[in-house]
Formats: sequence, C-alpha cells, structure tokens
Amino acid sequence: MQCFYLNTTLKLNMQAHTSLLKLYLMTAIKFILLIVVKAYHLISSHLFSFLLCLWPIKFACLLKEDVQ
Repeated sequence: MQCFYLNTTLKLNMQAHTSLLKLYLMTAIKFILLIVVKAYHLISSHLFSFLLCLWPIKFACLLKEDVQ
C-alpha cells in the first residue's frame, strides 16, 4: 500500500511539474509573440511615415528630370 501511495504521489508530482512547465512555456511564447507584434507595428508605422517623407523628394526629382 505504501508503495502504491509513493507511486501515485510521484506521478501526481510529475504531472504537476509537467503542467507548470507547459504553463511557463506558453507564457514565454505569448511574451515573445507580443514583443514581435509590437516591434512589427513600431517598425511598419515608422517605415510608412519615412516613405511618406521621401515621396515628395522622389516626386520633385522626377519633375526635375522631366523639365530638363
């Protein structure tokens, strides 16, 4: 009976440890995905505004080439 109790306790401890490990892993994955999404939004918004700033310069260069 004592052997069965120890076996059951060991199995429950392993299941709890595995569940905790899965929880930590899922939390880490969510955190990494959050960082990636935030970085993408930051880069894309800055890149878009940077391209908007460059557009008049490119347009002016094209007009200058047409005039010459």
